[in-house]
Amino acid sequence: MTAALALLGMRVTGLLLVAPAFSARNVPTPLRAGLTILLTVLLAPIAHQRATASGLALVITPAAMLGEALVGVVIGVGAAILVGAASVAGEAAGMQAGLSGAAIFDPLGGHDSTALQQFFTLFATVIMFAVNGHLVMLEALATSVQRLPLGATLHTADGLRALVLQGDALFSLGLQFAAPAIAAAVLANTALAVLGRAAPQLNLLSVAFPLQIGVGLITLALAVPFIGMLLGDWWLSFGSRSGQLLGILARGQ
Repeated sequence: MTAALALLGMRVTGLLLVAPAFSARNVPTPLRAGLTILLTVLLAPIAHQRATASGLALVITPAAMLGEALVGVVIGVGAAILVGAASVAGEAAGMQAGLSGAAIFDPLGGHDSTALQQFFTLFATVIMFAVNGHLVMLEALATSVQRLPLGATLHTADGLRALVLQGDALFSLGLQFAAPAIAAAVLANTALAVLGRAAPQLNLLSVAFPLQIGVGLITLALAVPFIGMLLGDWWLSFGSRSGQLLGILARGQ
């Protein structure tokens, strides 16, 4: 049972180190450690029983510990991609709206980011809790104990390759979220170019910045409900996505 606790603790730790909200810098370390211990104790009997039924010998080795941590990281990164995509969308929208120069400190990420970038990140986090995405992550962790017992042989190379390919979703989702603001900014710049040709004496610099900011913010305000729907749909499909990654870790490609 001690080996099961140690190995399962590494799996839970891997998840909480990268999972959105749980891995934020402003989350107290004792709270994260307490949650790790709680989840480990709750899942340990099931994990030990599943490993015993599969005929697996639980041995604490560095390779086994790293393998279990990798399983948790795979689940957590699958969820973190969504918040990362929202951050990318906020940065892209801020650049198009002319707000990229106003960077402020982000307490969640521990670095400077634009106001829109922080808004999108917090918005994605709120949607996660609103649709019980945090519970979906914990459910994926519990499912991993059943589908991938402690001490099972992992196809690490295939799993890492599939995990890297999931990064495509970060940029594709980010572009989907920021597409309305980018399209509106392109139209606004085109209109300004035509206006500059039609009225060369007009001081476009005094018009361009307020117009870009106003059009960008209005477009984002109108697009927020649709972005929320996309975020919610993605969380609803998170269970199947994490299941596919766990299947690759278990069986390989």
